[in-house]
Amino acid sequence: SAVTDPVPGNNTDTEPTTVTPTTDLAIAATAAPAGTIEAGTQLSYVIDVTNNGPIAATGVTVDTTLPAGLTFASGTGTAWTCGAVAQVVTCTRAGSLAIGAAPQLTIVTNSDAPSGTTATTVLTVSSNFADPATANNSVSLDTLIIDREIDVVANTAFPDTFRNPGEGAPIRAV
Repeated sequence: SAVTDPVPGNNTDTEPTTVTPTTDLAIAATAAPAGTIEAGTQLSYVIDVTNNGPIAATGVTVDTTLPAGLTFASGTGTAWTCGAVAQVVTCTRAGSLAIGAAPQLTIVTNSDAPSGTTATTVLTVSSNFADPATANNSVSLDTLIIDREIDVVANTAFPDTFRNPGEGAPIRAV
């Protein structure tokens, strides 16, 4: 038998639900040259940003905190725009980043740190969305600054005469 609901007006309910979009971004970076650089030379960071999903990310930004002794020279990469304020380089990606890898980003710095300094640079990626896996959002790279070395060649006909192939670099006889 069919039963009729005596109060049909209470058969439905509406509950507002807030949906917060999330996406898992990851960053990886290498220094070039890796490990050590000579004082007074350039150091580049080659940066890979990946969107692991589940949706496209907007407002993707890479912040790079440079240590004292390194200064921003340039930042390049397809759809990336970079600028610096003091020791923080900010590179922003235009548009959205679909699931997958972004075009590579390269940041070039100048070194005026003294020899013996370990330059620790921290790179962090973020977007307009919450990230459920923050452990892969930053990377830290250490580079040792060493003395600039040059080759010195003695002229055997004139033992006190040295040729300095690197103009402006100090002569060091070994």
